[in-house]
Amino acid sequence: MRRITKNILFVFSGDVFSRVLGFFATIWLARVLGTHGFGEVSFAFTFLGYALLFVDPGLSSLGTREVAKSPLLSRGYIGRIIPLRFILAITAFIIITVLTFLIPAMAEVGPIIILYCLSLFPYALSVEWFFRGIEEMKYIGISAVIAYSFYLLPLLVFVKSPEDINFVPFFWFIGGVLSISFLALAAKRKRELKIENLQLEITGWGLMRRALPIGIGTVMTQIYFNFDITMLGFMKGVEEAGLYTAAYKLLMFLLLIDRVFSMVVLPLISRYYRESKERLEGILSFAAKAVIAFVLPISAAGTVLALPIMRLIYGEGYTPASFAFQIVIWTLTITTIGSIYTQGLIASGNEKKYAVAMVTGTVANIVLNVIMIPILGIIGAAMATVCSEIVMILFMRHVFNRIVKVQILPHIIRPAFASAVMCISLYFLRMLNVVLLVFIGASIYILFLYITGGITRDDIGFIVGE
Repeated sequence: MRRITKNILFVFSGDVFSRVLGFFATIWLARVLGTHGFGEVSFAFTFLGYALLFVDPGLSSLGTREVAKSPLLSRGYIGRIIPLRFILAITAFIIITVLTFLIPAMAEVGPIIILYCLSLFPYALSVEWFFRGIEEMKYIGISAVIAYSFYLLPLLVFVKSPEDINFVPFFWFIGGVLSISFLALAAKRKRELKIENLQLEITGWGLMRRALPIGIGTVMTQIYFNFDITMLGFMKGVEEAGLYTAAYKLLMFLLLIDRVFSMVVLPLISRYYRESKERLEGILSFAAKAVIAFVLPISAAGTVLALPIMRLIYGEGYTPASFAFQIVIWTLTITTIGSIYTQGLIASGNEKKYAVAMVTGTVANIVLNVIMIPILGIIGAAMATVCSEIVMILFMRHVFNRIVKVQILPHIIRPAFASAVMCISLYFLRMLNVVLLVFIGASIYILFLYITGGITRDDIGFIVGE
């Protein structure tokens, strides 16, 4: 149990710290590159995401699973997976390079796309999946911090204007190389990584057939999170893509809340699903109550304070993105509440139904973006994100409620009332400093939530373990 706790702590700490560093890098780039330059790097980066899907169509997940089953086989899987992924990286790099010359929208940012895709090669050599398999998560946490540290620091020193834009993907590459080198040295120290073991066997291609079903979820997730930015770049230009990315990156930072909630709720569901479904229903009902009370006011306050928040973080040039942020911020509430169903399906052994839900949500996202972006631009992209998230969560809720019924609506009323009072207050006080408004809003919300019984002393005692 102590090892599990340590692993969770290392993964969470590394994830939080790396995301904070990444968010600071985003802010810096948004400010020094301007909306057009920031849009160029955002649009170009999505193609690296698609290329990575080609390089690792579930191979790392397969490797993690097999190493976890039998650590003695780890050297054999390292020797087969790394050469295979490297060949796929070469293929993906060639395809992306050719496309940059054939597609006009890509040709405009061709050098940036190609520089970003250099990162395919260190990624192909990564043995992060091996450390997941042997449950040595500290190495993964450290490697993530190394990657983002050596990405952010050179940005702060060398990227000072739009003319320095080509440095951005190069520094991303450097961070990746140093991160992967750290993992390689750690694996070598464990005597699991040897050059003579790296050989592409004919049977190695059989790994692809086994890996593809496992990688479906990852593929859908990557498409889901990148497609709107890609379509904005193609249909509306890189500046629109940059504005939307600014709002979207802020959402992704806030989704750390969902990350924490998922890490807490998954072990609970796994344990009580086996022991007592009645107890599980009570635990999940309380989890729903707690998470709604926490995320609903954040989305509500983000809607009211979107304009000063975007101005404070990114600068005056990004104020048009505040309208998109007012919409997309509700993804935080929907996704975090939906994690009850997401983690529930995984914990109860319904991974296939989870995969179907991911495919459904991704298809809905693609269709809605294609329809709404030409008409509404970044507003349409934000609406497509929220709507597709609702579609996906409703599907998961329908499936999971057959296993365990989780009450959601009764827990929304009091937080919604307290949030409404908070929003009205913030609107009338909107001329104050935004940081002060956040503290005032939080105080008003907590006060009215307590007065209405949305949170009780018993709830507080349960949370702190009394």
